[in-house]
Amino acid sequence: GFTKVVAVVAGGAERYLSVANALCYMEQGDLSVPNTDGYVFIHDGARPLVTEQIIADTFEAAKEFGACCAAVPVKDTIKIADEAGFVETTPDRSRLYAVQTPQVFSVPLVMEAYRKLAVEDAALRESGVQITDDAMVVETLLGEKVKLVEGSYKNIKITTPEDISIAEGILEV
Repeated sequence: GFTKVVAVVAGGAERYLSVANALCYMEQGDLSVPNTDGYVFIHDGARPLVTEQIIADTFEAAKEFGACCAAVPVKDTIKIADEAGFVETTPDRSRLYAVQTPQVFSVPLVMEAYRKLAVEDAALRESGVQITDDAMVVETLLGEKVKLVEGSYKNIKITTPEDISIAEGILEV
């Protein structure tokens, strides 16, 4: 019954591989409205509480900077541990952000980054680099800076039963 869905593309074993499949589909020109000069919004289905404001803000930032993602400052102190589980270092919390989606990119930029990833993915994994989001693809493979845009602490990722309770509480407000 969906009327706005243009296509459903098979996912991959990892999130970034699912995005790669979608971008490949887009690049092949199979969309009814090719978006070769526009912007790609990449958003987790596990974040259903995204707001129109976040979407608008990330779009404006993508137009200005070419690459951006929603993020919020972390509230907790973060520790980096060694292999044995002992604190190795404590990064400066004032510079730490929890990244969210959407992550928005100019089409040429994200296409180039994912083309390079297709070639270099195995070597990256072999060297211990684990791609965790699309911003990292652009940062790692193109050396591009990605602008952080104010997200929302309510734009939670629902991955556990506890998250559902939290989302229900947010929606009741």
